[in-house]
Amino acid sequence: MVRDDQPPAQPSSGSAHPGLASLDAGLRAQGHIADHTVLQSLQLALSLKKPLLLDGPSGTGKTHLAESYAKCLGVTPFRLIVHTDLQREDAAYDWHYSRQLLSLRLGTKPINKGFDEDHLIAKPLLQTIRASQPGRPAVLILEGLEQGHASLDSVLLPFLDDYRVDIDGLGSLRASEAPLIFITSKEARAMSDRVRRRAIYQYCPFPCAMRELSILQAAVPDAGARLSQAVVDFVRGLRISDLAQRPGMDRLIAWTKTLRQLDALSLDPELIHNTLGLLLKHQHDLRPLAGTDASAWLAELQRRAQSETVIKLSS
Repeated sequence: MVRDDQPPAQPSSGSAHPGLASLDAGLRAQGHIADHTVLQSLQLALSLKKPLLLDGPSGTGKTHLAESYAKCLGVTPFRLIVHTDLQREDAAYDWHYSRQLLSLRLGTKPINKGFDEDHLIAKPLLQTIRASQPGRPAVLILEGLEQGHASLDSVLLPFLDDYRVDIDGLGSLRASEAPLIFITSKEARAMSDRVRRRAIYQYCPFPCAMRELSILQAAVPDAGARLSQAVVDFVRGLRISDLAQRPGMDRLIAWTKTLRQLDALSLDPELIHNTLGLLLKHQHDLRPLAGTDASAWLAELQRRAQSETVIKLSS
């Protein structure tokens, strides 16, 4: 971390950025199987030292990608979850006012030195700056920026531009190594245009059937080919249905782990009925599959998963 009153340190590149093959291998070693276009965007973000904006439905692996890349670096990612009431003090820094007053009363600090780094309370942006060291960049995950107030841009934009936090009474603090910033969103169109312009955009849809099966088999290797294929077909059938919220990969994996704990080797209507709450979280979605016609729905969903025809569960 450097101060603006010191010679500016250019973020070092550290070791050469990995190629797509080594980047893919590193992520797979951490349990993440990324789409080729996502890998390309990640490599571009690393090369250009720009934030990576991952947009898409819940459960498509956006946050898991960020966490897996942090594991590749051997660091713990910092996380800032944005909500409507979030203030800049929650995102960047705050002052330990009682400690400041105490130091002034005891005379341990001159009056004009009441503001210094000893009295700072670091929040995710400043924590990222402090942790990002030459050859060992920090990783920051920003979630829900579309819900943030426009006033948050005053602290966020300098951080995205120069990895800098401007501190009243102290000056500016910059990262000595460019951190990697993952911005995850379910609705990037609602995000500030000034934020989107500063990032590399990548849309993350639900994976194709083949990649989804590979992800599931890697996450739950003891599920077996028959159960894994049945689960993927069933969940993909649900996703093209009239649902309040489509189940993502996280729910699919959690459901499969539960099925294995129940020693299931395949799907049957009773098993689905007893465990469907792991996949669906709304009464409207559960009702059609909770009755005696669950067997017919199972067959229909598995068939429609291949044709991707919309099923009106409300009918």
